[in-house]
Amino acid sequence: MDDAAERPIPNTEAAGPVSEAVAGAILSIDLGAIRENYRRLKARAGSAHCAGVVKADGYGLGAEIDAQD
Repeated sequence: MDDAAERPIPNTEAAGPVSEAVAGAILSIDLGAIRENYRRLKARAGSAHCAGVVKADGYGLGAEIDAQD
């Protein structure tokens, strides 16, 4: 039996955009929804500090997200 968890994952980057047909899926991030969720949490946090976190490199997707508040 082939144990996929033990196989190395190739680290390759596309030269440009990849179609959904090739990728099998497309990730869409609604930055407006993220901002609104942050504002709502911040409003409910009272005197507690509130911060948003996005894992480094957009979860390995090479994503660049500019965050402002």
